[in-house]
Amino acid sequence: MFISIIAASSGVVLFYHWCRLFRKRNEAISLTEKQIAELVHKVRKAAFVAFAFQLLLVFSYSSFGAASIVCVFAVIIQSQIQMGLEKYLRGVKASYLSSLVLDLRAIAAILFLFFLYFIVTHFSFNGIRAFESTLNPGWFSFLFSKIVTFTVIIFALLVIAAASPVFVRIMFPSNRITESELILILTECFKKAGLKIPIFHSLETDKHKNFNALICGFSWMPGPFKQTLFFNRALAELLSSTEFEAIMLHEVSHIKLQHITKRAFFAAISVMVLVVPLLGALFFASTFYPQHIPPIVMGVVMFSIFLQIFLLRRQVRYHEMQADHYAVTELGAEKEAMASALIRLTNLNGSLVDRKDPNSLYNAAAAHPSVEERIKIIENPVLPRWAIISDLFSGKLRYVTVAALLLPVAAVGWGSYKILVSHDYKSGHNQISRAPAGEK
Repeated sequence: MFISIIAASSGVVLFYHWCRLFRKRNEAISLTEKQIAELVHKVRKAAFVAFAFQLLLVFSYSSFGAASIVCVFAVIIQSQIQMGLEKYLRGVKASYLSSLVLDLRAIAAILFLFFLYFIVTHFSFNGIRAFESTLNPGWFSFLFSKIVTFTVIIFALLVIAAASPVFVRIMFPSNRITESELILILTECFKKAGLKIPIFHSLETDKHKNFNALICGFSWMPGPFKQTLFFNRALAELLSSTEFEAIMLHEVSHIKLQHITKRAFFAAISVMVLVVPLLGALFFASTFYPQHIPPIVMGVVMFSIFLQIFLLRRQVRYHEMQADHYAVTELGAEKEAMASALIRLTNLNGSLVDRKDPNSLYNAAAAHPSVEERIKIIENPVLPRWAIISDLFSGKLRYVTVAALLLPVAAVGWGSYKILVSHDYKSGHNQISRAPAGEK
């Protein structure tokens, strides 16, 4: 416990001093909007490293106890330090208390999703086990259990997708849109695509300089779970009428192209990316290093989680580009308005328009493609049939992909081989020991 407090505190102190030096170096300097975005980008990279350090500490413990809770508090403190520096650079007027409340809301929202996922999978798997107990052991029961397990994962992820409007309301303060003029503009956007009209909510995060637009949920869900379009009301004033319409049509395109359902299915498949290396690690660890199983397994789990994020976010980035394309070519959004709206929205959030090296490992974990990539797709909207698969082998990401494919296979192969050799040796030894004295 004492060592974990020292380690977590060291990470916080180092990050604090880095932020302090970074701020002092850039004080009293007149900066352009792009220069501010570049500085914020550097801060977020450093914060990502600090977060990864605390995550490593959490996974280094064999069980989630008091030491892990210390690391969670360290992450919250680091996020406040990061927000403080970003507020200074971007001129954000939100207080430290409101920033802390926003962080706590995010934690509460994530816990809500974990609880929902646990409830769905817990009761589903209990029912499956009860049914499996009535089946005779064999290939049918084996295949049945695997297929049903995969189905339960998909179902749980679809439940989470259905509950996402509640998740967003927990994470961000929001109010229902009441302005008739704004409702009319939004209604026309959905009518263009022939879709049902969702609920419209305004995100009250303007003082944090956090501007966004997103749509989540399903139209057939009732009450607070009904499909909801969230956006900052200020966007209607900060963007031109054609730019605002282009952003809203982009969100409409996500629903028309059924991206929410597709992401749930892809997320279920990517879970398998987590399971396969874990099985390989268990084989390998139990054979060679049985006394060190927890650290080895945790290491593989961490690697798999990061790979899963890369795969899923890569899929999300292609969905973003497809939505841009569909909004322009099918729903009538102007190309120039879409391009300028993306640039303006990126600048408002203090992000870089031209992120360097889109194939870098850091950008591989980004939820959205760079604005330059999106504008190219708007101008030349043809995506290759196997774009997602081929892109996994491009740039620096190919090293992660190859490692993800080879390491689990090698671990399972070596582990299986050693287990078989050990089994044959034990069988032969037992036969020799049981043989009559004259036959030895």
